[in-house]
Amino acid sequence: ADIDLFISQWLKGKKGVTLFQVGANDGISGDPFFRYVRVYKIKNLAVEPIPFLFNKLKDNYTRAKQIDNCILLNMGISHNSSETIYYFEPNPNITVPENIYQLGTFNRAFLNDSSKKFPELKIVAKEVPTVTVSHLQNTYFSPDVMHIDTEGFDFEVIKTIDFAHSPRLIVFEYIHLSENDLK
Repeated sequence: ADIDLFISQWLKGKKGVTLFQVGANDGISGDPFFRYVRVYKIKNLAVEPIPFLFNKLKDNYTRAKQIDNCILLNMGISHNSSETIYYFEPNPNITVPENIYQLGTFNRAFLNDSSKKFPELKIVAKEVPTVTVSHLQNTYFSPDVMHIDTEGFDFEVIKTIDFAHSPRLIVFEYIHLSENDLK
């Protein structure tokens, strides 16, 4: 709720806001920006590498009649534009808590605890196309806001931002950062 209040206050009175969402998931679950994209007509570039979540993302934005405001990319963000191994549970119908089957990361070690707690998870490794944030900034637009939710890879994503055209606000998960990265 604190993030929701912060975002609503930050957006108040602003027009023409642009947003990058890295690790966009399905566009709704755990997404503090979905309703604001609709209300404020935010131009959104959303990146999601897990195929079934990307399809849900596309469906959710289409149903909300926001697809024209959005650029949706089925890829990941990494240190370079190439292909990188991505780890995730490919079955959207697995009977584990929703936040568990939505996990995906370039950092396999991040999923080890979840795999131990939920042995039914069948984590697969798949090469996915990747680009840097600065590539997206140069290709599409420089966002006013970035929302990063990449399960232990957030700081690595931040490192790929072209800060000459930096966002005014970056929302990310810091809980998985090491002590060294927090400095």
